[in-house]
Amino acid sequence: MANVNQLVSGLILVETDISADTTLTLTNIVGVYGGVQNGVGTVTLTLPAVSLCKGREVRVYLKTAAAHDLAVVSADASSLNGVIINAATGVLVKSKAGTTITFVGGTSVTGDFVTLYSDGAYWQMLGVCSVNGGITLS
Repeated sequence: MANVNQLVSGLILVETDISADTTLTLTNIVGVYGGVQNGVGTVTLTLPAVSLCKGREVRVYLKTAAAHDLAVVSADASSLNGVIINAATGVLVKSKAGTTITFVGGTSVTGDFVTLYSDGAYWQMLGVCSVNGGITLS
């Protein structure tokens, strides 16, 4: 459900809430996705093939925190590269050839985020979490 428009680099990005498993496609990959951890179980947001998305960017943030995980999964194994910065300690969690980003239920907090950009070979990512272990990479 689209609810907010943002102007970024000349593009209108539509914010969409994610509260159930969702697979992004080439038609909806550019945008901002507010993840809602629900009381049912892990919510999974699946990214499309990185080779098809060269030059595209997606942002995922935790809109509503709860006890269950929010997982961002690449359709391509080992295609996530980048870092998550722990804002409380400054510690960097690095990923090279990862597949899943997890906003950990019961640990991650509202506002934690990850921005992903496809270079055609990898999803390059940068994220920030407010507490240690709020976002994990695997």
